[in-house]
Amino acid sequence: MPAGAVGAPGLAINGDPDTGLFAPGTDTLALSTGGAERARVDAAGNLVVGGLSSIQPGTTPTYRAGALQVRSAGAGMNIERYTSTGSSPPALYLAKSNNVTPGWHGAVSDSTVTGEIQFHGSDGAKFLATAAIRSAVDGAPGTDDMPGRLLLLTTMDGGTMPTERMRISANGTVTMGATPGGESLRVTPVAAAVNTLEAAGAVSGAAPTLSVQGANADIDLKLSPKGAGHVRFGQYTAAGGLAVTGYVEIKDAGGVVRRLAIVN
Repeated sequence: MPAGAVGAPGLAINGDPDTGLFAPGTDTLALSTGGAERARVDAAGNLVVGGLSSIQPGTTPTYRAGALQVRSAGAGMNIERYTSTGSSPPALYLAKSNNVTPGWHGAVSDSTVTGEIQFHGSDGAKFLATAAIRSAVDGAPGTDDMPGRLLLLTTMDGGTMPTERMRISANGTVTMGATPGGESLRVTPVAAAVNTLEAAGAVSGAAPTLSVQGANADIDLKLSPKGAGHVRFGQYTAAGGLAVTGYVEIKDAGGVVRRLAIVN
């Protein structure tokens, strides 16, 4: 088989001389239709659909040359499933083994990244990551036991690499902006931000609600300042030694009046 060219493949379809296989370079095989290259397998075994090279010049290490690459003005990928039985949807599986031999198992360990989806934008010369979704092992795995965590990462203004912003741990803890502790939800803004947690009503006349739910019939709701910190309502501070200007009275379920002092 001759090497051929994109408009005259070395192995062409009978009666369609500009459609077939050709060799654009050493250890490279390409497919053309209508005299235009549509896909190629390069010397590294990468399948490139819609592009002439495995990776674009100027690309940083954060944007790797994958084994399957799709490039076009309307690049996209569809995964569709057609069946009248079963409930399994179309799926994309990402898997990690610590064995260096393809096709063989090797147990992963705590914090091993098992998969990642990255999003990139071009700065005019190269692709840089804007965000990522990452999965990792979250604990000690074992036979039929694979604890995992999910991380959301974004790149800050002026940055080139995504950093962790939100984490869902194996125990269900949701953490935003800080290392997880014993809380079910922790929110820690960046140092330059105001320490604010806000709840807003979705419609006119609907007040935000802070409630407690659980299996017990009676569950306390606690406000716990740190150290000598205070519980504050508006511009007033509930602190000792200040003059009380009034009270907010609330009756409990037994009819006993409870007071919340207002101080100046």
